[in-house]
Amino acid sequence: MHRPLPGLRQLHGGLQAHSPPARTVAATGLDGEDVRRLSNEARNATAGQSSELVKVWVASASGAPAVLAEALEAAKTESFHYSRLFAVGLITLIESAEGVDTDDAEAAAKAAKELTTAMGLAGERVDKDLSLYRSNLEKMAMSLEVMEEAVAAERRKRERQEAEARGTGADGDSVGSAEQGED
Repeated sequence: MHRPLPGLRQLHGGLQAHSPPARTVAATGLDGEDVRRLSNEARNATAGQSSELVKVWVASASGAPAVLAEALEAAKTESFHYSRLFAVGLITLIESAEGVDTDDAEAAAKAAKELTTAMGLAGERVDKDLSLYRSNLEKMAMSLEVMEEAVAAERRKRERQEAEARGTGADGDSVGSAEQGED
């Protein structure tokens, strides 16, 4: 089994508030702490490095930090199975390098495609997977926004109802009667 690039951790970072990552990682047969440690090591290895240097590492695996070299060597074996998580991890590493505009999804995807082509992986599949990943991120962000708006609307409604209840107290003492009723 190959060691995952930070894709699994990146995916969990986006879902942490809504899904217990430990159970998801356990379902893959991997150790969550190991995945987290490897992910952090890989990100730290590329953080601050030039995107060109990261491309050289990926293309040749020479000079790459151990955590990356190990994953890249595993990707060259016949037993390697490409997955979307590999693509997500790769783009996460690319985005942590210097010289890649993380706000420009097209540039990051292009850099990822160049790297996967250099690795001998199908660029079209990576394009499709990264497009799907970005689309899912956008949908999750929109869903979170809608949920936050619904919660805020419900909170305002409840506060308005509480204010109305305090304002219609029989003795006219709006603060005292509402506080006594809540105990």
